[in-house]
Amino acid sequence: MKTFVNKGVNGFKALSPLIINFKGLLFYECPKGVNFNLPSGAYSYIGKFEHSPLIDYSKKFILDKPEKKIPFLDIKKIKVTNNPNKCSIYVNSGLVIIDKAFFNSLNDIQKTFILLHEVGHFYYYTEKKCDNYAKVQMLKAGYNPSQISATTKSTLLSNERNNYIFNKLKK
Repeated sequence: MKTFVNKGVNGFKALSPLIINFKGLLFYECPKGVNFNLPSGAYSYIGKFEHSPLIDYSKKFILDKPEKKIPFLDIKKIKVTNNPNKCSIYVNSGLVIIDKAFFNSLNDIQKTFILLHEVGHFYYYTEKKCDNYAKVQMLKAGYNPSQISATTKSTLLSNERNNYIFNKLKK
């Protein structure tokens, strides 16, 4: 396996079947000839690829109108402990409490989605709109729609929320 560091969000094209790993885990699998974006990070890979233009997902960057008018704070602290709700955010303090067993069961992409979903609560009450916020932020960070779709299917229990994100990704 070869390694490389991707600085910034970049576009690539697979020249052969390609498997990319991040922290020893499968990050992206791509057939020959397919273009894809990749977030910043250090990766290992099998196969061949080259730089290509960044895929423009800007049409998928549509956020819902904010439902809240509180000033955006940011996540100040993440506490991993027992939480019957799996994940909770206190928007006035920026505290996120994530259930330890749930957090330990997630891969890095899933953790990114969950934390971005919680940031969405600075703007939205509606869970689906927080999911959409996370999706938009992940696309901007260089994740691909297929990764986001797989992530929501494995982390969201609601078919309605999964379908909402899937339909937003298709547009």
